[in-house]
Amino acid sequence: MLWYGGSWPHRVTHDATAQAADAGCMVGVAYGKGVELPEAHVRWISAAELTSKLRSGAALRVLDAREEHEFKVGTIPSAVHLGQSALMFNRGSVEEVLHEITTCAEDLVLFANTAGVGSMAAGRDLWVMAFLVELGVPLGRMSRLAGGFLGWSTSGCVVMKPEYKTFSGGGLQTFLEQAQLSQLLDALKDETTQNLRAVILAGRQKALAYFETKQIRLPDRQKLANALAKAEREGMLG
Repeated sequence: MLWYGGSWPHRVTHDATAQAADAGCMVGVAYGKGVELPEAHVRWISAAELTSKLRSGAALRVLDAREEHEFKVGTIPSAVHLGQSALMFNRGSVEEVLHEITTCAEDLVLFANTAGVGSMAAGRDLWVMAFLVELGVPLGRMSRLAGGFLGWSTSGCVVMKPEYKTFSGGGLQTFLEQAQLSQLLDALKDETTQNLRAVILAGRQKALAYFETKQIRLPDRQKLANALAKAEREGMLG
């Protein structure tokens, strides 16, 4: 039995988790509460199966649970970064991704570096899976990639290096236009991309409080925070 808490899972022996262990379950934690992931109900998908689904345009989302620097070096085509560290320490930066995941009906494929079929060995993808279960995402919508990213890359499957866009041309004005927030240009005219990046990395609540000092109304503050979080994930803020 593994309890997902802190940065890495560790073994515990109290009665609640012992009972889950007897039932063949894993226990994960997102907000400090336990989540049972019955081993028999955790689905797996092979690299070949995932490749086929991606080529056919199947309705699914691929989630990379590794660290951001690993994601930037190379990932699976169409994968979105949803790292364990971001969920633990900077949830505001992935709030938009979480909203999309919890409101869509698409299947999800999660992966970290390694994962073996038939093994519930601790992995960052399993931690993220437990987190999503706590948010209400059905376990039946999710699959783990057998072999993880290491298995994917060593089997000859395509590895993509994410393209990171930066502000160009109109800079902040272009960004606000694309985010449909052109009305905020005057309020943010003295901001730099470096400062906006620092604001969003400080966390969603602090970012919203900062934007309030700019006399930006609440709906626009929330929309701006989402747009900046997405821009940060895509490397637009440097």
